[in-house]
Amino acid sequence: MNSQQNTADHKKLKQFDDYLIDFQQDLVKIIGKYRGDRHPLSSDELLSEVNLYLVKNKQKIFDYVESQGKEFNILQEFN
Repeated sequence: MNSQQNTADHKKLKQFDDYLIDFQQDLVKIIGKYRGDRHPLSSDELLSEVNLYLVKNKQKIFDYVESQGKEFNILQEFN
């Protein structure tokens, strides 16, 4: 892997992390809307599980986006 790819990958990872941070309140709302009263995990525990899943599967997410013919560049779309 050359240094340009390394820099691009680092930027992509940083962008993903920033995106995840920025959308925490949205995730809280989604969990609040769909979590059942009898669910064994609290809302905070579910949020933690969602975040863990997303962080562990970053590469799968990047691969999926690229397989759809798109580039992972979400933050620019919102500016």
